[in-house]
Amino acid sequence: MAQDVDRSLLTVADVMRDLAHGPDSVEATERWLREVLDPEHRLFQLYGPDGDLRVKSSRLHTELVLSPAARGNVALGRPTFETVNLNGRWVRVVTVPVRQG
Repeated sequence: MAQDVDRSLLTVADVMRDLAHGPDSVEATERWLREVLDPEHRLFQLYGPDGDLRVKSSRLHTELVLSPAARGNVALGRPTFETVNLNGRWVRVVTVPVRQG
């Protein structure tokens, strides 16, 4: 079951990454997420190349802090899967790097 969840997360993250290229990248990605994903279960954040939070889902009331492992893997171009406690609930998180060019 965990492998299915991870595969699903990675598929969504890959689509987000592909949408993140272009002049209206943040807006296009956010629009896609809002239209396609179940509003009751979607939580997302997009960071800029400077590491600053650019956009997050309205249902995410606090920022998900990237772990040191996730930050290191992003720098190496690798995804990271983690299970984190968010306001007393365990959620599965994937961190995927977005690179231009």
